[in-house]
Amino acid sequence: APTQVGAAPAAVITPQPAQPAEAAPPWPEVTGPEPAANVAAFYYPWYGNPDVDGGWMHWDQADHKPPVDIASDYYPMLGPYSSMDPVVVAQHFAWLRQAGIGVMVTSWWGPQDMTDQAVPQLLDIAAHYGLKVAFQIEPYPVRSPQTLVDHVRYLNERYGNHPAFYKTGGVSPWSEQGDPKGLFFLSDPYQQANSTQDAEPASWKEALDTVHREQLGWVLAGTPDPRWVEEGHFDGLYNYTFQGPDPVSPQAFAWARDLPPGAWYVPSVIPGLSARQLGYPDDTFVPRENGATYNGQWESALSQEVVPRMITINSFNQWLEGTAIEPAAPGGNPDAPGRYADFGDPGPFGYIESTRAWVDRFAQGETVPTHRIRVHIITTSDWTEFSILEGGQWSGANVVSLADSANDHVVEGNVIRLQQPLDLAEAGGQTDMVVDLDLAHLDPAGAVTFGIARGRLGSTQVELYRFRGDEPVLITTLRWSEIADNPDNRTPFTLPTGDITG
Repeated sequence: APTQVGAAPAAVITPQPAQPAEAAPPWPEVTGPEPAANVAAFYYPWYGNPDVDGGWMHWDQADHKPPVDIASDYYPMLGPYSSMDPVVVAQHFAWLRQAGIGVMVTSWWGPQDMTDQAVPQLLDIAAHYGLKVAFQIEPYPVRSPQTLVDHVRYLNERYGNHPAFYKTGGVSPWSEQGDPKGLFFLSDPYQQANSTQDAEPASWKEALDTVHREQLGWVLAGTPDPRWVEEGHFDGLYNYTFQGPDPVSPQAFAWARDLPPGAWYVPSVIPGLSARQLGYPDDTFVPRENGATYNGQWESALSQEVVPRMITINSFNQWLEGTAIEPAAPGGNPDAPGRYADFGDPGPFGYIESTRAWVDRFAQGETVPTHRIRVHIITTSDWTEFSILEGGQWSGANVVSLADSANDHVVEGNVIRLQQPLDLAEAGGQTDMVVDLDLAHLDPAGAVTFGIARGRLGSTQVELYRFRGDEPVLITTLRWSEIADNPDNRTPFTLPTGDITG
C-alpha cells in the first residue's frame, strides 16, 4: 500500500487556480500523440514546501531536513517541490503525456484533506494536456465500507462532471454494461476504520453492491487475492507493488491466472523500490538494475495469458518509496554528494522514454496465444491434485461442474485440487469435477508435462479435451493408481503439444 507515515496531512491549503490555456507559455507545450486511456500512473499530490505552502510536507518525514536532506533515496530533478505549484503540476502532466500515460490515479485521503484540495487543479491541468484523473482511495482513519460508498458519491458529485474525470464502460462479474463511470482503486483493502484485525473480503460486499446498484463506478481491490472479487464483489484487482524473490519472473503476475472470468486484471509495474531513508526493511528493497526491473515487470505483466484491462505504473512520483519514474536529478543532489542514488544507465528521462515504448507495444495488442482445454478429474482417493509441471501455464480456470460428494476443491496457479471425505474414500466412494482452462506459453514443437498426485487410497483418472468450436473433443485419458517414491505420490505424464493444440 502507499506510504503514509503517521496520519494524513492535517494542513489546510487553499489551492491555487489552474493557469488558463491562454496564459500557458510558462507551461511545457502540449505535444506528441494522444496518450493511452488504458495506461495509468499512481500520483501523489501531497508534497509541500515553505515557498508555496508555508512549511514542508512529506519531504521532511522521519525527521529529515529539506531541502538538502529529504525523505527519499533519490532526489527529484525539480527539487523538493509543492504539489500545489501549477508550474510543477503542468510539467508533471507534460511528462506523463510524453510517456504515453493517459490516466493519472491520484492518491486521495478523504474529503478536505490536502489531497482532496489538490483535485480541482489536477483536473484542470489534466484537461489542458488531454489526460484523465482517477482516484486511489487510501486507508485514511475513517475509511470503512459505509464511508467508501459515501466518499465515492462525494467524488462523483464534486468532480464527476469535469471533462478530465476518468470514466469508462465495460462489464465485470458484478457490474453489467451501462453508462461510462468512474474508476476507483481501493488501496490496502485489509484496513478498515476502528479495527485492529485484517478485514475479510466479504466485509466490503454490501458496500460494493451499493456502488454497483447505483452505478457509482468501478472499484478495484489492491491485492492479488482472487477472493476479493469472489467474496467482496470488487470488479477486479491491482497489485500496486511487488515484493518477492524475482520481480522479473513470469510468475510475478501469475495471480492473473487465478482471477474469476470477467474480473479486471490491472497489473501494477514498478521500476524498483527503495525506501531506506524511511527505514523500510531490507527485504522490501527491489533494485532498479539500470531499467531492467521495469522492463522485466512490463514483460511479465503482458506475458500472462490474461489481457490487462489497464496497466498501472507505480508510480509517477512516490519518492518516499523510491518507485518514481519522474526524472531524478542526475547524480543526486550536488549539495549532498553521495547522499542520493540516481536512475543509472537509463538516465533521468529513461523511464519516460521506455514507458512510451511499452505503451506503444501494449496499444498494438500483443497478447499470448492460448488454447482452451477441458479437464475432467475422477477420483476414488480422499484427495487428488492435477497440475502442469512444465511446458506451459494455465489461466482463466472455470469450474464447469463439481460433484456433491466433493467436500473441498481449489483451483489456483497451475494446480487443481479435489477432495472427498476420508470415510467415503475408505468405502470406495468417488467424486469428480470438470474445469475449463486456457493453456499458454506452449512450444509448438515441444511437449507439456502434467502431474497427478493423490492420497494412498484408490485411483485418479483425468480426461483431457481440446475444443473444436464449442464442442470438447477427447485428447487422452490419464490414470494413476500406484504408489510413487515421493512424498506427494505424484507421477508425470508428458504429451506432445500438437496433441493438445490439434
